[in-house]
Amino acid sequence: MPIGRLMPENSASGSAYRAFQDLLTAYRTSRVLMSAHELGIFETLAHGRDSARGICLKTGMDIPYGSRFLNVLVHLGLLDTQAETFALSEFSKCFLVKQSAAYQGRTLEFEKALFDAWQSLAQTLRQGTRVYGVTEKSTEDYKASLSLYLGAMDNAARIRAVELWECVKVGHEGLIVDAGAGSGAFLAEFLGRHQGWRGVFCDLPDVVLLAMENPLLQAFGNRLAFQPANLLTEEEPAMACTQADIVLCSNLVHCQGKEETQGLFFRLAAVLAENGILIIHDFFTDASHGGALYDLHMMLNTYNGRTYSVSDLCAMLTPFGLTHHSVVNLASGSTALIFSRKEMGADRFVDVVR
Repeated sequence: MPIGRLMPENSASGSAYRAFQDLLTAYRTSRVLMSAHELGIFETLAHGRDSARGICLKTGMDIPYGSRFLNVLVHLGLLDTQAETFALSEFSKCFLVKQSAAYQGRTLEFEKALFDAWQSLAQTLRQGTRVYGVTEKSTEDYKASLSLYLGAMDNAARIRAVELWECVKVGHEGLIVDAGAGSGAFLAEFLGRHQGWRGVFCDLPDVVLLAMENPLLQAFGNRLAFQPANLLTEEEPAMACTQADIVLCSNLVHCQGKEETQGLFFRLAAVLAENGILIIHDFFTDASHGGALYDLHMMLNTYNGRTYSVSDLCAMLTPFGLTHHSVVNLASGSTALIFSRKEMGADRFVDVVR
């Protein structure tokens, strides 16, 4: 629930003021998490329990100051303490050590790089245009930024791919096209679950080149094809002869404006089989307050990106005959809209589990 709605009528209650304080100081928790990651505390304790002194010496912290910092990590549930020693909590073991399949280290590095963008929010709102990161990047800076971005998106996608594909039940064989496939995490999870399916990885040429070197994707052999394409600018739809049973478009529609997005949908609809489904996985302004915040994130970090409402997407896809849809809210906070030209119940291979 949005924090502002916690306020009782005509009352500055304790719980409402606590909500205000949580909203005001949320950055403190984020900075603690990122600093602990930067100092290497989680990796240090991945090898076992240690004392405050031992942790401080291994991570370069001043012992009195570092001990106070470790106590905060205990209160946040990131560390456990026993007999004057510290160990990773189960939460930290899951998300904050490299050995975990759900490790989020690259997401932390990416968010750290975005702090400066959010500092420019007021200036951006006054000027009505993006003010952060508008200078041209060198080739080296672009490659570094792309690597950081894809790594962070991969960390998140590995979590959400499991959630999404547990909601979509498919037949024994078919073809899935991932448009804007990024790191390939959604494709890898899907093809790993469904041995009779083939996939197409579609993205910008430089992203495709990186993906082709990914051992996780190479393992699928001839079940996976790679298609370089700019789905936002091409006059003709990429893979126009393809008839895909599933077209996935994950975290792509928020990157540009309405005109470009309509062009994207034209190209995606052209490769979708008559009985196929189009899955738009993203954040939406009317799905959660997180979707509304993501709209500001796009305002700050893109030239015309934004988040849309569910009704916006329905209106944009109707001209392509995609008039039926279902909404699947994932536990981790994002939303999947599943579109078809026919009623979901009549679809020949997909059963959407709410």
